[in-house]
Amino acid sequence: MKYQELTFQQIPRAIVHQWKWILMLTVLFLAIGAGAGFAFSSQASAEASGTAEKFQSKAFQPKKIELSYYNDFYSYLVTQQSYLFTYLDTVRVDSTITAEQRDELADFLKQINQYNEDILQEIAVELSKPYSLYVPNTLRDDAINEYTRLLETTQQEMVKSEHANQLIQSIGGLNTTDAAINETYAALLNEAAQYGQLQLNLEDYEQKLDLLNNNYDEVQHESQALDKMLLEAQDTLQVLVQNANALLKEIAAENHIDLTINLTEEAMEVFIDHTHRMATQEEAFSAFVVIFLLIGFCTGCYVALCKEFKNQEKAHGQHK
Repeated sequence: MKYQELTFQQIPRAIVHQWKWILMLTVLFLAIGAGAGFAFSSQASAEASGTAEKFQSKAFQPKKIELSYYNDFYSYLVTQQSYLFTYLDTVRVDSTITAEQRDELADFLKQINQYNEDILQEIAVELSKPYSLYVPNTLRDDAINEYTRLLETTQQEMVKSEHANQLIQSIGGLNTTDAAINETYAALLNEAAQYGQLQLNLEDYEQKLDLLNNNYDEVQHESQALDKMLLEAQDTLQVLVQNANALLKEIAAENHIDLTINLTEEAMEVFIDHTHRMATQEEAFSAFVVIFLLIGFCTGCYVALCKEFKNQEKAHGQHK
């Protein structure tokens, strides 16, 4: 079996002696690469990847209007602004975010906090006012029935609380190691201690029933005013959402990241995937040319070595 030893000294000698083969094959493959680039560079180019899933904040539309409508509306707005804050805050700490983008996101987070402090807190104050009563216009009768039920239940609980207080006074101090007796006595103490709160609740329900029965115009006026506040707060939040989506879309495109969100009943998850920048047709063409140029040069070097070995064999044969 014939074989030929290859030494490092032979490589430059082969290149010097057979440079025409190297040049010819390099030029040949360069031409092939240029042709392939013209033919396929458009297919090898790629758009830059970077998208941001829009945060969807739909208008509050409960399946059924209930007495808790205004509280539910407020809770919905609080949840939506909290989700929006989470989305922006999660993107803000990603490794691809520049200092300028981080400042933009921080400024937007301040706007959301300001919305919470100036608008949502004002609504919260209205809802928590003592003896406040807000009733959807179509639910007056339902409200009367509900507060009548609560009034009667409270009256019954007050009777139990008074009875428990009387029992405690009749018993006096209790000194026993019996666990069952101590547990019963503790339950009586707890029931008796509720009397003050029950009395406040009773006054609240009586006042609300008086408003519903005798001054419903005032209830309607206050309810409509609160409804207007909630709708305006919702419109303001929609503007914040639109601006936030525009900012996130711009950041995703510039940083080549895909932003997706997963909403559940309890929380919102934000996922960030790093993608790639745009590959132009010119870059694809250059890649074809460079690759074929290297292939041509390597092929030329291999052929040059083979030619050099053959020439050496011939020289050895003639010498013999």
